[in-house]
Amino acid sequence: MLKRLVRSKIFINSQAYIGGTFLTSLIPFILLPILTRYLSPADYALVAMFQILSSILYPVISLSIHGAITVKYFDTERINLPNYIGNCLLIVCFNTIVTSLLFYCCAGTISQISVFPKNWLWSPLLFAFAQSLVMLVLTVWLVQSKAITHTIYQVLLSLSNVAFSIFLVVMLQRKWQGRIEAQLITTIIFACVALIYLQRKRFLDFHYNPGYIKSALRYGIPLIPHELGALLMIFVDRFFLMNMRGASDTGIYTVGYQVGSIVGVVALSFNKAYIPWLFEKIKQNNFLVKLKVVKYTYCYFIAVIIASIAYSYIASWALPFIVGKDFKDAGSYILWFALSGAFMGMYYMVSNYLLFAEKTYLLAAATFVIALINALLTYVLIRINGTLGAAQSALITNCLYFTLVWYLSSRSYTMPWGLHKTPPKVSL
Repeated sequence: MLKRLVRSKIFINSQAYIGGTFLTSLIPFILLPILTRYLSPADYALVAMFQILSSILYPVISLSIHGAITVKYFDTERINLPNYIGNCLLIVCFNTIVTSLLFYCCAGTISQISVFPKNWLWSPLLFAFAQSLVMLVLTVWLVQSKAITHTIYQVLLSLSNVAFSIFLVVMLQRKWQGRIEAQLITTIIFACVALIYLQRKRFLDFHYNPGYIKSALRYGIPLIPHELGALLMIFVDRFFLMNMRGASDTGIYTVGYQVGSIVGVVALSFNKAYIPWLFEKIKQNNFLVKLKVVKYTYCYFIAVIIASIAYSYIASWALPFIVGKDFKDAGSYILWFALSGAFMGMYYMVSNYLLFAEKTYLLAAATFVIALINALLTYVLIRINGTLGAAQSALITNCLYFTLVWYLSSRSYTMPWGLHKTPPKVSL
């Protein structure tokens, strides 16, 4: 069985995705010793604000069309996929125009709140738009299980980001502007490559189809609170720590987060390979196939918990050899974030059923509720346990998130979670 698993397509694809994700995640660490010598703390703050604004704008502009395309890709009997993708792109273009107008009208207020230069507010808008195009071609390769192509494209994008950053920041002395320009130039180039590829492979048909527009909006609009809630869950801990514990504690905490969250990165990479396989299996609507999927899922739950605990002990032991002595206390947070990443991996496995059933509004509601709980719990636990409380809050809320989404998915799409051997009888 193990030999068959290692040779399986899902295992091979997951290895490619994990390798690509690791190489991509390595980029900030490669740039860190370089950029810290050429950017001031104020420069870093502006670059960070650019990334935060881009992260907020991305779900608003993209409207999660990539998830809609993932679901519809396997419904070729009823969907003209190139026309569906083309109409999704029309939505992205329209959203970008509307959002740009709103940004222009409220530029002063947005600049004041974000402490980001008013004359640079166009940059996160353009980046979010280009990122939507990049994600589009990555989604097409994902559902086609073209893991190698997906990974090569992603790694080349990251390496180009490094090259442009060094050229603009180090050689041209462009400071924070150069770092932002590097991300913009890289993403725009690869967005153009994405459009050229999709056009040549006949994946784009821009004939207006109101039915497809409604379908994509019905899928994507409910996910906006979900995406924004997820962002709140990511950023709220550091916001509280900066205000309640200071920059030093926040920096040590962040190192612990970066090391511990590798478990979540691996889980996310595996899920990229798992989604096409899962959707293909459950579309068969065969009870025995579903039972096998559930058994694999439970094995995954056990494996990811064990792996996260083992990883946390290894990482804590190795940490003093990796980071400077000022960050040695970051080891106390690794176990909490490793387990938190494990529960996120379990969440991915069960949230896929809500995506398949197109009940994204339930996912959005769950994310919004958990984000509020996380904000309150983080504040309370920091007051009680100091910086460690933020890590404890991450684990507790991710556990709650997984449990809630599992319950909602079980109510939305029938799977034999009780491992019963025969389909449940339907009473007349």
